[in-house]
Amino acid sequence: MPPAMTSLRVLLLVTLGVLPIQPASTQGTQPLRKAELVRMLARRALSKPQIATLVRRNCVTFQPTAHDRAELRAAGADDAVLAAIDQCLRARLARAAPPPRPRPVAPAPARPAPSPVVAVTDTSARAEPPPPPPPPPRPVISERLTQFTGGAELHGTVGSTLPQELVLEVRDTTGAPFVGQPVTITTSSGGGTVTPSAAESDTSGVVRVRVTLGERAGATTITARVETLTRTVLVRVDPGPPEALVVERGDTPVVGSLTLRSRDTVVLRVVARDRYGNRTALDKFAATTTARAIALTATATDAAGSV
Repeated sequence: MPPAMTSLRVLLLVTLGVLPIQPASTQGTQPLRKAELVRMLARRALSKPQIATLVRRNCVTFQPTAHDRAELRAAGADDAVLAAIDQCLRARLARAAPPPRPRPVAPAPARPAPSPVVAVTDTSARAEPPPPPPPPPRPVISERLTQFTGGAELHGTVGSTLPQELVLEVRDTTGAPFVGQPVTITTSSGGGTVTPSAAESDTSGVVRVRVTLGERAGATTITARVETLTRTVLVRVDPGPPEALVVERGDTPVVGSLTLRSRDTVVLRVVARDRYGNRTALDKFAATTTARAIALTATATDAAGSV
């Protein structure tokens, strides 16, 4: 314990041991000494509100310094007791000051009699405030109005990015935009990627994504999930330009050379494939022979573009 607190504690113990305690009913009207006030606070024979009332009635014999206030605080004085000391000292000083000399006042001109005043009681201040309005109902996502815009089937070449963005509108049952709604968007297996794959609807209730198609020709499905709703759009993935020709006899590709030991007609199929191996259209095909023993009898292109 710091030395200052130790000396203060010793002073309080000495003061309490020397001064007797008087009941609250026997307190007179004499101003209180500091030691008496410290004793009352430390022994707690009176409550602090009672001590504050006694100080306002009797006042004190001392002008408290900062050290005196610290001792009173240590004995248990609160703001009310200290305020009572300051109040009684100001009152004593006001009583001791000589009254101000009155100044001669010119007679005031006669005024008309005041009109009768009617007291009006404002009952609105005591009226109960109205209850707060109920919170607005939470908007509900519309199953009918939440859709991909456009609606037409989209086309793109394998490995490319669609030139137009996919736009999903999220609306509530009143037709208003649903703002800040989380949406996740995915593609079917092997169907490429979407960017971003997760987003929130903007202030117009719209989510926009870019689609990069995969390497497999055919159809891919873009799926958007909004809470429990699922919305899809179909993208037709077209094969790329031909980059390789594959010769097939029946269902078997011909690798290298083909040896024939018969003069019967042999049917060969020529298939064009793009860089990813997808069958693609074969235009302006021409075949020639370089030996008299082999004659090209006919060429025909089927619906799939094979010759």
